[in-house]
Amino acid sequence: MGWTSRMLMVYSSTMPDVALFGEYKNMDSLQKRLVAKLNDCADYYGEMKWDAAAIADMERWRKDKWGPIPDHPKLANYVPRRGTIFAVKLAMVSAMSRGEELAIRLQDVERARGWLLEIEALMPQIFRDMIMRSDDQVIEETFQYLFSMYMKARTPIAGATILRFLSQRTPAEKAEKIMSLMEKSGILERQAGSDNYVPRARELHGVG
Repeated sequence: MGWTSRMLMVYSSTMPDVALFGEYKNMDSLQKRLVAKLNDCADYYGEMKWDAAAIADMERWRKDKWGPIPDHPKLANYVPRRGTIFAVKLAMVSAMSRGEELAIRLQDVERARGWLLEIEALMPQIFRDMIMRSDDQVIEETFQYLFSMYMKARTPIAGATILRFLSQRTPAEKAEKIMSLMEKSGILERQAGSDNYVPRARELHGVG
């Protein structure tokens, strides 16, 4: 219940290129060091202290409204916790990674903020890839949205608006390609001398 809202998802749409028949690299020593470090961390207990510089930087960030704030609509429920919970926990992780001292320093706050912003930059890509729509589905959904918008205003639609809609439904590198495909296939008609478009081919999309 609500578990994923308490997680920070780190994701990449690209996979590592690993040779099927490559030479085996023994990682036993690295694994043992990682396990030993985790065992050490499991023995730490007590109150985490904050030094004055770390407190001052967190307060400055709070007064700055924890900016920059991610504006993706799917992150609306996440935003209130990002500075008060996630940044604090990441600062604790940073402090623990430095050793046995249960104290959060300025460097930990800065490191936590860097981690948070880096993760948040990837979140829109996560949502797009989770949708897993085919190009045909994206084109159909885009046409329906644009046609509805055009029928209300009866004015051409800016290319930037179309790209923004597409970028929420397909990887960024595909948005322009799909928009170009829609233009070449006659679904979108560019207005002469502008970057504005009118949706066409209504009969092909079942719109009366």
